[in-house]
Amino acid sequence: MTKDELALIVGSNIRKYRLEHKLTQDQLAEKLGKSTSFCANLERGKKSMSIMTLRDIADALEISCDCLLYEENTRPRIGNIEVLLNGKPDSFIISIERMIRFCISEFLKNGVENR
Repeated sequence: MTKDELALIVGSNIRKYRLEHKLTQDQLAEKLGKSTSFCANLERGKKSMSIMTLRDIADALEISCDCLLYEENTRPRIGNIEVLLNGKPDSFIISIERMIRFCISEFLKNGVENR
């Protein structure tokens, strides 16, 4: 993979997660303390960034850095769940685990696991 190809993947992922969070480029730029044109160039794969900026973007979008660096697959999504649960009290995490187990059981009962 070339640097340009990686920049396109990262840019596409920034845009995808920014839109999922219903943020404009202006709003993301404000959260990062960067210019809107900087964010626009990142999304187009025309600008590179420091590792610190990559982490700041991931934090602003409440995702793992993996989600920005790799093409779509489920592993980074699992990392996102870890990011969202980080720092929460044990009782909260235990409750979420119970909910996940219940959801998995219901999906399996209804034959939805492979969709």
